[in-house]
Amino acid sequence: YYSDRTGLPTGEEVATAHSECFAASPDGRAVARGDRSHAALISAHDGRALRDLAGEVNGITCLAFSPAGRYLAAGCRRGSVLIW
Repeated sequence: YYSDRTGLPTGEEVATAHSECFAASPDGRAVARGDRSHAALISAHDGRALRDLAGEVNGITCLAFSPAGRYLAAGCRRGSVLIW
């Protein structure tokens, strides 16, 4: 993990479930995690779950936040795109 205050490594590691991809929010406070069946937001500070993201998910392969961090887009294996 990296400190959301300083941007420096904290030296802490937190295990997450199997994941296909990650994306860091522009403000560095959250990380989006995607896998074959869902996407979730987790705290970049301590690894706690912030929110499971709803939607018909079929194999997320990439995630990206909008520049302001208001939206999260997910690209899926079958060519669909989800936006939260």
